[in-house]
Amino acid sequence: MSSSNVTNCTKCQQGKARKCSIACSFDGKGKANINNDVNQIQSTLSNESIQCPDQWVCVNCEFSWCAACGFPFDSQCKVGGSKDSHNCREATNYDINCIVTNLESIYNQYTTVQVRTGVQRSKRYFPFNIIPTGIFCGLYGGKNHKNGVWGAGTGFGGHRREGKSNQRRVRKFEKELDCQAESVLKSLTSVLKNKRGNQLQPIIGFSASALLGRQNVVGQLIACLVMNDSMIDICARGSLYMQLADLLEAMAQYPELLMMLKGSSSETDRKSGSSVDGNNGSDASLINKMKNIYEQSKIIVSRFKDGKHDVNVETDLGIARRLLECYEKLATVAGKQMPSTPSVISVSDEEDSGMTGDSEATSDQVSSTSKEECLKNMEDNEVSSEHYKNISSYKEGLKPLQFKECPLLGTGFQCHTYSKYFDESGSNKQSIDNNGVHNKKRMLHILKEIASLATNLPLEWESSIHVRVDHERVDLLKALIVGPKGTPYQNGVFIFDIYLPPDYPQVPPKVTFLTTGGGKVRFNPNLYHDGKVCLSLLGTWDGPSWQPWKSTLLQVLVSIQSLIFVADPYYNEPGFEHHTNSQGAAEEENRSHRYNTLKYAILGALQNPDPSFKDLILMHFRQKKDEIMCQCDEWVKACGDPTHHLYNKLVETADNVKLELVKVSTL
Repeated sequence: MSSSNVTNCTKCQQGKARKCSIACSFDGKGKANINNDVNQIQSTLSNESIQCPDQWVCVNCEFSWCAACGFPFDSQCKVGGSKDSHNCREATNYDINCIVTNLESIYNQYTTVQVRTGVQRSKRYFPFNIIPTGIFCGLYGGKNHKNGVWGAGTGFGGHRREGKSNQRRVRKFEKELDCQAESVLKSLTSVLKNKRGNQLQPIIGFSASALLGRQNVVGQLIACLVMNDSMIDICARGSLYMQLADLLEAMAQYPELLMMLKGSSSETDRKSGSSVDGNNGSDASLINKMKNIYEQSKIIVSRFKDGKHDVNVETDLGIARRLLECYEKLATVAGKQMPSTPSVISVSDEEDSGMTGDSEATSDQVSSTSKEECLKNMEDNEVSSEHYKNISSYKEGLKPLQFKECPLLGTGFQCHTYSKYFDESGSNKQSIDNNGVHNKKRMLHILKEIASLATNLPLEWESSIHVRVDHERVDLLKALIVGPKGTPYQNGVFIFDIYLPPDYPQVPPKVTFLTTGGGKVRFNPNLYHDGKVCLSLLGTWDGPSWQPWKSTLLQVLVSIQSLIFVADPYYNEPGFEHHTNSQGAAEEENRSHRYNTLKYAILGALQNPDPSFKDLILMHFRQKKDEIMCQCDEWVKACGDPTHHLYNKLVETADNVKLELVKVSTL
């Protein structure tokens, strides 16, 4: 329970005292039989008296005293005499201190699990705020993927193997941590409920509040859990999240702890104003960080029809309902107004003091060079501030359009590639086992994935992913990927039709690439002109394959975004990844891809946007008009020789793109 279980005896000053539970006894050799910390606390709370679960007992003279307040037990109070234990004024604080100490250890292990297993996560476009249990393994590729780390099953090239032993190690380690965390959270919930009793306005007290706020361990562990954006992972760890919901509701009953939930979850958040979504600090509270789980749970509960379900389905639905209920209670108690936090762009005290007061330099003391530097810094700051505003405006504008439900079984231009699998009523011609258990299990799994997509799709200025789901059939989707910055696909919009077969997720989804210029263009060695998408997850390429019930549609989309839409797609060609003297050929291929991106993924999208994404496409180009205009000039310049066979076409297409961008900006 403490950092040390041995201390000097306060009575005889000679013997060594050992810590043990009041409910346990010494054996003949003078060694304490120490119970599990959590069991001791819960056992103590079950009694009507308020007592510390531990005592110090001298091995030499058998003198004993309370481990929390130091109260000495009389000679009649034997080691096993818990019935004579006193009411300890520090028992609650002692219990909380022990719990926070255990939570600190657990949190440190959670945060170091990646280091211990040799797992790291990509910082570029990978969307997970917290890594779902055991989905990563290290895979090393060629020129484009040097030192890359891919999620299990998300690779697309050959000559790679999956670290399955590493995955098992991660799962086992995290499962053990989850069990420990669940037990400690249960103990903390018991302490809070026991202390509250029948009080209408419970107060936990300054000391207990300070202990719970120590280094913000409790807040950081809660944030670590509520920032999990995978409903599949949450349901797999259901008992932990059910216990978390109980704890959050218990904390919300105390004004002091409610402030902890309403405030920022970490020192980093408070300093930077960051949040789950990467927005300003107004969303950095623990309650707001739980909003993604709430939105996902709401989708599952609302879309899954009532009726008789098997045990596993009902369990997962119960978890979603419990988290939904928990968030609504917290939001009601906390109210709509959240505490403000510092802006992302702020001036520190040191910077501010350097701008005014006695330390301000006079014009005579500042050289002309210093003045020029100051002016340049001011201009740079203005540019940075303006760019930040553009990024914020872009993300705020596109966020509501990132995930939507709409009819996809249309006709003509809006006809979905996989509409052939459905009849006129929208029923699946290939539906299996008459809507039996398999279909319910499949439907629940799909809803978990769809729910995760609703809050977990990456949205950045450099690149983003957007999804449309049929308003009646969740197994029919469309995806739009904005080409990543620094690639020959930059700012282009690339559209895919997606279908989840009847035996999904036992088998991978079916994906067709639509931005092919009417079947004329092959944008990448992995994207064919006929719409075929080559990806190992889809079973159409060598490498890590689809893992039933583990691989997800989000992994497929992120793989396409970050592993196919790359800076040098030339090296995606089989056998080319190890070429070292082929920069000329790679650049020549990039010229072709830049031209095709301008013509089909930018100009084509401006002139004839896909109906499912029309509002999003127009807003994307309107918000990034200036950058795309500069991009047109840069790509023309990069083409180099005016006699190159693509030069005139590129110039003409770039001019047309600029004209269309001007038109869009006036809408």
